[in-house]
Order: sequence, then structure tokens, then C-alpha cells
Amino acid sequence: MAARVATTFSGVRPSDEEVEARLRVWEPDRTLGAFDDGSLVATAATIPLPLTLPGGRRVPAAGISRVTVLPTHRRRGLLTEMLRRQIDEAREQGELVAGLFASEGGIYGRFGFGVATLEADLRVARGRSAFREEVDVAGLRLVDRSEAAGLLQRIAAKAVAGQPGAVERSSAWWRFAQGPRRRGAAADLEVVVRAEDDGFVAYQRQIEPPAWRGSLEVVLLLALNPAAYGALWRYCLDVDLIDDVLAPRRSADETLRFLLADPRAMECSLGDGLWLRLIDAEAALNARTYADDGRIVIGVRDTFCPWNTGTYAIEGGRCRRTDADPSLVMPADALGACYLGGIRFSTLVRAGVVTERRPGAAERADGLFRSAEVPWCPFHF
Repeated sequence: MAARVATTFSGVRPSDEEVEARLRVWEPDRTLGAFDDGSLVATAATIPLPLTLPGGRRVPAAGISRVTVLPTHRRRGLLTEMLRRQIDEAREQGELVAGLFASEGGIYGRFGFGVATLEADLRVARGRSAFREEVDVAGLRLVDRSEAAGLLQRIAAKAVAGQPGAVERSSAWWRFAQGPRRRGAAADLEVVVRAEDDGFVAYQRQIEPPAWRGSLEVVLLLALNPAAYGALWRYCLDVDLIDDVLAPRRSADETLRFLLADPRAMECSLGDGLWLRLIDAEAALNARTYADDGRIVIGVRDTFCPWNTGTYAIEGGRCRRTDADPSLVMPADALGACYLGGIRFSTLVRAGVVTERRPGAAERADGLFRSAEVPWCPFHF
């Protein structure tokens, strides 16, 4: 299964050593395979991942991952059957929400998953990358990535502790991520850490001789304060033989633009990031904090998890089921999209996805669900 999943998403069959490395971070008891006459034809896995909510609380979440179906076995209900089992098992485990990163955008809405975060793909031409003010880059050091997993994990834990939408990766995952380069990888991963251990960047370079032109791709950059953030970006933008710095899957609220003397030097395209669905709607709505003590009554339709269908009153920071008439009515995927505060109910009302039964209800819901930080998940799974 490890070989099948890796081959499906990369087009390159992994070596036996790479398969063994992947298996060390898998959860066999939450890994599914569908077989036809003894042949593996579909896969799926659930990764237990604590998810940070607005207000900083972390709740148990089910990360849906490694979903594949062979082209020869599509449209037979295999994905539906696997997701059914995954959601039911997650509910038994007490996981309040399920999340995923979709390889195809048209699949998961019908299962109640909504786009809860947006991600930015960035590009900065080195020749236009001057900052409006100088930053202190002293104390940056290249580290041996194979020995730095523990340090990076500690920095990352602090960096995303209050970041809505972020998940916490295990120590085993960090060791895997910092391990030897995988076959087919574009380039070695290099890691730079601040001397104060308050930020790091992991990146890859591609240099093309004899013209000696190249690009640098930021794989992950996390910082605990503005000084570390500015220093790490400045380092990336000053690496020799680099013409462009690329940074996929960054926060939609990336602040690099405002460090640049020419804000237009940062080119940006937005796409969907983390998709969420609530497994236990009442418990999940009670788990997060709200921006004020106002009241809103919402109606939810959930065909895939019918136990969530009903009407919920949110008032004084608490949620309970109610027989009151809802002010907003929505499908499960819309509630999942708005849950972290990154997508507004009023936006989905204008799209015709959410129905506003009382004027001003969407605006009140927007205010209640508002998050101080724009939701973002730095770690794909």
C-alpha cells in the first residue's frame, strides 16, 4: 500500500528503503485497503491530528489521507464506502472534526467537507526583492537536517500553537521529513535556523548550469516573531545564483508583501487549502471560542452524517440544540467551511449556498465566528 500511494501521487515508485521509512509514520490500525481478487485497488488512511481552533484550543481531529482508487475501479462506490468507515470510526474515537487536502476539488463537498482555509502560492523575483527597511540577518546558521528534527519540531510547536487550522505533527513524522532525500526529489532539503531558535526555513534549490540560473522553493518557514520572520525571508531572497524565490501553500494573510519596498514584487495566487467537516457538530461548535457573546441560531442539513442534522443556538460562547427557528440554514460543507472563521457566512449567502432567513443574520454569524488570526495549516497530510 505504501508503494501504491507513493506511486499514485508522485509517478515514481519508491525504493524499499523509502517504503520502510513511510511505514514508520503510518497508523496500520486506521489504514484501509479495498481488494479485488487479491489485488489492492483502493486505499485510504486516517491520521490522528490535534487541530488548533480559534481561541487556541486543540481538539482531536481525523486527518483523511492517502486516498486512491485505481482508474479501473472508479465509480463503484469504493471512496464512499471507505469514507463512511473512516468517519464512523473517527466518531467512535471521539474526534470532533475531519480534515483533508483535496487532490481533486470536485469530490469531497458531497461528503460534507468545505474549504476552510485558503493558501497562497508566492513568487518573488530576486531582482525586485529589496526590503523597505534593513533587517538583521546575523546569527542564521545552516544545520544538518538529519539531526535537527527535534529542534524544528519544538520551534514549530510554538509557532503554530495559536494558529487556527494548524495541526500538530508527531515526532516520528519530523524524523521522516528530515530523513534522506527520496528518489525523484528535485533537490536536497536545506535548513537554516536562527541562533535564538525562534524560527527556521527549510528550502530546496534548483540551479541550471552553465547559465547558472536557479530558483529557490521555500518548503516551510515558521517564525515566532517579526525579527525572525524578516531575517529568514531576507536570507532566502539573498541566496546566490537564485533568480526567483517560490513559496507554495503559504497563509492567505502572508505579511511578506509589506516588508518589500515594492509590494507588487510578490506575485500571489490563491487556492483551496484545508477542507473540514464536523463529525459531532454540537461538540465541535462548543469546542471553539467566539468573538463575542451574541446569539445566532443556525440550521444544518447533513446527509452523510445525519446525526448532525438539526438546529443549533450559539449564545454566550456556548452551543446547544434548539427548537427555535433558524436565522441561517446551510449544508454541512458550508458549516465546515465557516467553522474556523476564515470563510464568511455572508460570502456563502451571496453564493446561494447558505440561506439567510432573517436580515442581518449572516453578518452576526460572521462577527461571532471571526478569528483573530487568518486560518492556515502549514502541514499538508
